[in-house]
Amino acid sequence: MSKLGRRRGKDLERHCARFYPNGKRVGILGHEDIFMSKHSCESKEREALPKWLKDAMVQAKRNRSGFGKTPFVHLHECHAEHTEDIVIMYATDWLPYVQARETGDYSIIDEDLIGGEK
Repeated sequence: MSKLGRRRGKDLERHCARFYPNGKRVGILGHEDIFMSKHSCESKEREALPKWLKDAMVQAKRNRSGFGKTPFVHLHECHAEHTEDIVIMYATDWLPYVQARETGDYSIIDEDLIGGEK
């Protein structure tokens, strides 16, 4: 990896550490990039994300049709275990879940999203 690539990676780690509550940049090769008490963050940056992935997110956002729905994409690799599937969502939609788990204050997310009743 080039010096520029390492610097960009470290810059992203610093951004993520500030973005997430209680986030602390670990920065040790081979370990989590951002430490939080209940989450482990591995940050990756690319020049461009795959078009099909961005298109899927746009479609999920467009299809949500109602208020209060959070768009996400569920990815599955053919012939793999479904327990290894990957869910992708916008960071701004993910942040309230992280904040709730890190702080224990679940009032910051909708009750219907955590199993409550509206």
